[in-house]
Amino acid sequence: MPSPDLTLEIILEANSAYSEGESMDLPVSIHIHKRLEQFRYLSSVYADAAPISCLRNNSVSSLRNLLIVNKAHTVLANSPLLFEGETRHDRIVGTAYSSAYADIVATREVFTDSKGKTRPLFYRHALPDGVVEASLTTRSSGNKQVPGEGYVVDIEAQSIFTNHRNYFDPDSHTYKLFFVSGSTDTGEVFNTLLNPVPAVKEATWEDIDLTTGALVETYPLFTKTPSGRGYTFYFNKGDMWFVRLHDKGLIQPRRPRGNRPDSPWFLRITNGDMSAVVNDKVRHYRVPEYNTQPFIPYKPVLFGTREDLLFVNRRILQATRKNLSINLDKGLHLDIQVEDSEGNLIKYYSTDVARQDERVFGLEVFVETDKIASWDNPGGFIQLSTDVLPGWNYYARYYYEADDLEYTLVNLNPLTNKRLQDHIFVFYCVPDVNDADRAIHHLVVDYDGVIVEASQNLGLAHPNLQLRNLDDSFNANTVVGMRYFSETEDNFISTYAAGFPNDKGYLILAEVCGVDTSVVENQIDVDVRRPGGVIAPSYFANAIQANARILQSKLGYGEQGQVVPEVNVVVLEPPLTLLEDYGGLLTQDQAEILLRKQMNVAGYAVINWVYPKTLLTGTSLTVGQINLVMTWEGTYTYRIYRRLTSSDVWTQVFESISPVEGVGTVLFTDTDVTSGQSYQYAASLIQNGVEFPMTDPLVISAR
Repeated sequence: MPSPDLTLEIILEANSAYSEGESMDLPVSIHIHKRLEQFRYLSSVYADAAPISCLRNNSVSSLRNLLIVNKAHTVLANSPLLFEGETRHDRIVGTAYSSAYADIVATREVFTDSKGKTRPLFYRHALPDGVVEASLTTRSSGNKQVPGEGYVVDIEAQSIFTNHRNYFDPDSHTYKLFFVSGSTDTGEVFNTLLNPVPAVKEATWEDIDLTTGALVETYPLFTKTPSGRGYTFYFNKGDMWFVRLHDKGLIQPRRPRGNRPDSPWFLRITNGDMSAVVNDKVRHYRVPEYNTQPFIPYKPVLFGTREDLLFVNRRILQATRKNLSINLDKGLHLDIQVEDSEGNLIKYYSTDVARQDERVFGLEVFVETDKIASWDNPGGFIQLSTDVLPGWNYYARYYYEADDLEYTLVNLNPLTNKRLQDHIFVFYCVPDVNDADRAIHHLVVDYDGVIVEASQNLGLAHPNLQLRNLDDSFNANTVVGMRYFSETEDNFISTYAAGFPNDKGYLILAEVCGVDTSVVENQIDVDVRRPGGVIAPSYFANAIQANARILQSKLGYGEQGQVVPEVNVVVLEPPLTLLEDYGGLLTQDQAEILLRKQMNVAGYAVINWVYPKTLLTGTSLTVGQINLVMTWEGTYTYRIYRRLTSSDVWTQVFESISPVEGVGTVLFTDTDVTSGQSYQYAASLIQNGVEFPMTDPLVISAR
């Protein structure tokens, strides 16, 4: 192809007549253009178009790519089931209440339900000053309704008492939000998010009568003091009280607040405090390292500088943390930063009216202080007075009341922590620890069930379980190399965990692993290729020029792209059935000699033996079951083997002969498994009595 020419006009003097102009032709030595990056999907493929398949994963997210198995219920007193249901409460008369847990909710407010039963209302929403009327409505995934019961509007107390809470599930994107509407004696109309706080608050210094030094009695309060292995709560006046244990008193794992692929994912552990009889001994479980966090401006308040916000609907966002501490009277403000899909700042909202029209970061973006309408501090919900889009990104600066600890020793983002691909991270709590010790520790367990790392160092009240001592000598008491769980060998669970015959009573909190989303069935697949279709030869060059990546696709040079032998290298792909072990007449050495016989002496042959293969995948979603799936590759006999470790002999557990053509997959459920035990599986295909090589081992841990 001849070199293209480009005609340029060089202007020596800018005047209307271009009288000093001169023309010349210059050859173009390099032609640079941008490859096509956009695709159109049509109902029919044009002759000059490249019929392609688009396979796309969702972006990495801690909601989708992290499997957290909550094991905290292994200590029964730490089970959330003990706190579910509004009927689980105590009724007392007097001023004192004792509990093994450090947190309660209490109330004196009741309502009569539709069955004529008196039920307590544990939460309160404060109405504006001078309110004359108020009502409660709910929106459930966009549908507006009026709650039938479960709340009482008390104009005199300027409160709505209720048990309702705002709810949002980011996985299914379902939500149920409650709104308080009404008017005041000045004619002001309001419509705000329900902001339910406990009906009876724990007393602080602000609730002390400075004249008498006693607690004020104008509103209900309680104080808390340690008592033996539990706590005693004292109310500020004798009355009939309804008391529920608050699940904040439990030690539970929570998902990381980080949700994006570029943020760290730290498991959170609630700051629970409880006592329980475990392994025949009263043990005290708590998290003393919670108190070492950098509280600001006072405990338990912390400040987040760039926190993710989730899109709920066009007027509602939710923080990835709960228990926000937005309080304008105390100067605890909320800022929201809105960015487009490319990370450009486009909006900035704040509750601080003094910042109205302030320029942000030197950009043409100014602070707007009238766009944040209301908030639900406990639930982390934020109501806006303007519409926002789901494709934007939202970050916030806010204060929050920390009721958990971020375990920053392990980043669970699989893009950073490659161990999540083939290891399990186990988090646990040591009981009866000293105030100066850490109670929360972790193990790293490989897929053979062997512990390869332990974080627990020597404490004032617990032993060192790491591989080495502080002086770098070998630690004879290490758990590194021990099995995490086994029915036949010494293992961590039986030696240290609660519920087993040992004197340690460690509370296993969570088992965490990465979720593989590379399985095609879990991906978004848009395929517009013609059956058996390839690019028409006459249009092949044009298609490649439009997008050179097509050259290395199935539409270019086949399944594995173009084979390009270099330095006299030849790639040979003979069928495995030539070999005597697979029905043929030749040994592998004989076959390779014959295959290389006609080659140039200076050449080199790469021999890839070809044989039918199946893809084996599996999951364990039901206790005591492992579900395995083989891709259907044709009319073969399909076989699955199992073993415990790489040193064990494979045992056949499944065989299916000649499945019906077109079934798509071959399924097998292994019920002969033990919860917590890891198993290795491999699959093979058999044809005419010849069994082809097995797949690589697949490791699955039974639930």
